[in-house]
Amino acid sequence: MITQPTVLMYHGIIAADAVIPAERETGAELYDVTTENFRAQLAHLKAHDYRTITIHKNLDVFSSQEIFLTFDDGEMNNCTMALPLLREFGFVGHFFLIAKRIGKEGYMGWEEIRRLTVAGMIVGSHGFSHEILTNLQDTQIQEELTASKRYLERNLGISVEILSIP
Repeated sequence: MITQPTVLMYHGIIAADAVIPAERETGAELYDVTTENFRAQLAHLKAHDYRTITIHKNLDVFSSQEIFLTFDDGEMNNCTMALPLLREFGFVGHFFLIAKRIGKEGYMGWEEIRRLTVAGMIVGSHGFSHEILTNLQDTQIQEELTASKRYLERNLGISVEILSIP
């Protein structure tokens, strides 16, 4: 048994005709993969008996075959490209959403996010406005995190207990 999980983190799963969100930060593309590459990665993981786990697992012990798949920012391609492939391979992902961008061009709306939860995916916060927390005062950090949690919970009707720090 190992004591640290393996985490594979993505931003976009990009098709050839992908529309990149206008509000996307410089550097986010470093965490993109093409749809074909993502499929190949999932196929490799499946062929080598890896399995995805969720934050709900006993986090004290991890197997070397257990991994987390995470997606930051909430881009529309996470629903249109990643979700079908995750379902095809029987994997679960954690989707961390920037609350302020929900429904904006290139980002998932409430319908797509609900589709994730119905499919058994885990939804978490990536902050309200994606502010870098080390640039904020303590009270601003508190507001950035609690506002996102409240907004997601109120609109999705679920408890949001996880965060990926922007």
